[in-house]
Amino acid sequence: MPCGAPPATPPPGRSSAGWRTSGTGSGRGPRRRWEDSPRGPLVAVDAAGNAVPVSRMEEGISFVARDVPPAGYAVYWLRRGRTPNRVRVEASGGRIRLEGSALSAEVDARTGRLLSVSVRGGPTFRFPGGGLWLEVWRDVGSAWGPNLAERLWTEDDARARPEIRIVARGPAVAAVAVRFPLPGGGWVEREIRVWEGLPWVECIIRGEWALPRAQLLAVTDTGDPSLRPYTEVLFGAVDWEAERERRLGESGVVERLKALRRLSGTAAEELGYQVPQLRWADIGDGERGLAVLNRGLFGVRLRPGSIALPILRSPPFVEQGEWVIHRQPADVPVFSGIGPFEAVLALLPHRGDWREGGVPAAGLAFNLPLLAAATEPHPGGLPPRGSVLSLGGPVLFSCLKPAADGSGDLVLRLYEPFGKRTRATVEFAAPVAVGKADMMERPLRTLARASGTVEVDLGPFEIITLRIRPKR
Repeated sequence: MPCGAPPATPPPGRSSAGWRTSGTGSGRGPRRRWEDSPRGPLVAVDAAGNAVPVSRMEEGISFVARDVPPAGYAVYWLRRGRTPNRVRVEASGGRIRLEGSALSAEVDARTGRLLSVSVRGGPTFRFPGGGLWLEVWRDVGSAWGPNLAERLWTEDDARARPEIRIVARGPAVAAVAVRFPLPGGGWVEREIRVWEGLPWVECIIRGEWALPRAQLLAVTDTGDPSLRPYTEVLFGAVDWEAERERRLGESGVVERLKALRRLSGTAAEELGYQVPQLRWADIGDGERGLAVLNRGLFGVRLRPGSIALPILRSPPFVEQGEWVIHRQPADVPVFSGIGPFEAVLALLPHRGDWREGGVPAAGLAFNLPLLAAATEPHPGGLPPRGSVLSLGGPVLFSCLKPAADGSGDLVLRLYEPFGKRTRATVEFAAPVAVGKADMMERPLRTLARASGTVEVDLGPFEIITLRIRPKR
């Protein structure tokens, strides 16, 4: 079974990262039914004979593939067998503990509340009100933006009657889920997963939404105001406390704060103002930090020590104003967001600040999970592990794709995510011609005519585009 992740377009077996990465391989292969796999305990074995445990999940067979080559693939063989169970579930003293070799999480056995996450040998974060705590707010905003007026429901609601169950006990993953009925019909469920060897606690929030003009949020409050908030933005990051202080020194700040208050609603007092994010938000004090990774949730409410992540909202469908050129069809829903939903996010506790904790790389890896492609055993010309290119230096790449002009070149886009000058080394699997290009992919100058390695210098938050021509 080859495991990999896509760089831009998804040919199976490509890894998204410029570094070796680990991640979950899951799937229901088109050429083989996972239900027909051998019964009993399974392991996934790589070409070197290293075995990792396999769990049977609702979504298929899952395991953590180790050190998949950058921009490449690794082949695993599914076999009968056992490995030491390094992921386990312990229930005692009114708590459920999910423990792996990298970190652990504790859940209240009565309420399903996430109590803490801990890095083995590193920081522990406790959540007095519960981590990824679910709240529903009345949203009187429009399709263009929220305005939270009042809290409608929380997990403490007497009507909640949570249903708690342990859904996985290893060997690759331990998981516990809690489900709540919601006022007005519908339900919401939070599933917490700890994977063997992965540095984050995965969370899946799913349900059936029936509330119009409302917003669901997952609130993680550490109760520690010394933790400053940051978010990733496109090709960079923002220190929001520094940004607030900068804006306070500008003229007209009172008017702007009043406008921001109107846009954010009364929730601004408790949850913070809503600001943009890309793949992660982080709170930290320089010695330790906690990041919330997300897939496709581009707004977040921040204040020191707290991250409130909007999961979904159900405003009226796009209003019919005078600006509308084409009228909406008659079957357009009255409200957006009604029906089944699912959101995937993760808590990443780390040492140091967001730079030292590797949060940008983790956010990218979380958003481009490994892909698993199942096949029957067969001979072939490719080795069991392979790689197209790798990066050296504190840089990330955001794009590896065919050039738009149809020339057959590949386009590789790199960026510096930490705000510092650096040098990047790009290593290729074979000699290639490499040239620097602008953002429109137009060639600027040649860097190498037939080389397996290229070095480039980047300024703070700089983006560089390279055109690569394989030597035929």
